[in-house]
Amino acid sequence: MVFGDPKTQQDAQEFFSYVMQSLDDETNKRRDITAPTASKRSQDPAFSTLHRAVRFWQEHTSRNDSVVSKYWRGIEAGTVSCQRPGCGFKSTTFEVLDNISCSVAQDTGDGYHPDLSASLQAYTKLERLDDLWDCDRCKANGLGRSPATKRTAYARLPERLMITLKRTGAGDSARGGTPAKISQRFEFPIRDLNMEPYFVDPADRVIDRTDGEVARMYEQERQFHPQDKYDCYAAICHTGSSFRSGHYIAYVRDYESSDPTDWLKFNDTNVSRVKVGSGSGADHVAWLYGKQDTQAYVLLYRRKP
Repeated sequence: MVFGDPKTQQDAQEFFSYVMQSLDDETNKRRDITAPTASKRSQDPAFSTLHRAVRFWQEHTSRNDSVVSKYWRGIEAGTVSCQRPGCGFKSTTFEVLDNISCSVAQDTGDGYHPDLSASLQAYTKLERLDDLWDCDRCKANGLGRSPATKRTAYARLPERLMITLKRTGAGDSARGGTPAKISQRFEFPIRDLNMEPYFVDPADRVIDRTDGEVARMYEQERQFHPQDKYDCYAAICHTGSSFRSGHYIAYVRDYESSDPTDWLKFNDTNVSRVKVGSGSGADHVAWLYGKQDTQAYVLLYRRKP
């Protein structure tokens, strides 16, 4: 996958970002609309996090109506909660995302291989802040800084989910800063990926039905309902010891076949049929997880009907 300067090899994730940005720019029907002032209701703590996320999405789509927004974009919610007794104030920051970046941890040496669920759990777990926090409510009441917790969660999951695996390690100064590649095995589900554990807490999904616009969008868009599962339909793998060199191979589900284990392997101009997720001797899951110098780098999922 090469774009830009033909003398340089570009990263697969950079390529996808380039394509996504171009599609977003070219297909956005509302790109000439001036961005409205952010609604206070998207930050009003009187509403649940999910309610405010729907409101935030309404504001976003009022000026972003593209193919990328429709199929690929979700919402990440970062919430800081005051832990002073009797306060309970929360501040949430919403961000639009079109891919989820997951850490590939180092092997512990005891035979354990990290996987997608462990990486997502680590990213979305509740944590206590090391420093005290400036809580707006406590500050208004003349109190000092407060202990607080933080949690990152997903508040909207798109129809098409792109997950990139962070396999780039620290640069090697002896080789001019060439980034090292983390080549260890990393497991992920081919079918039935469950994203609900990483969604906003169930108690924070209450929709105020008196807010008719939010209630209608919530009912109409499955993206705000995390119960649906995902199937992997493509994986971009990298071969080689460094991202400065090597080669990309794509595995793509063959949707002309009714057998979900029928996939196609794209290696430049060569296309061959392979089995993925069958459990047979020809199974290519081991190659996707990481075998020799071949590892999955970009995962593409679609929501199950």
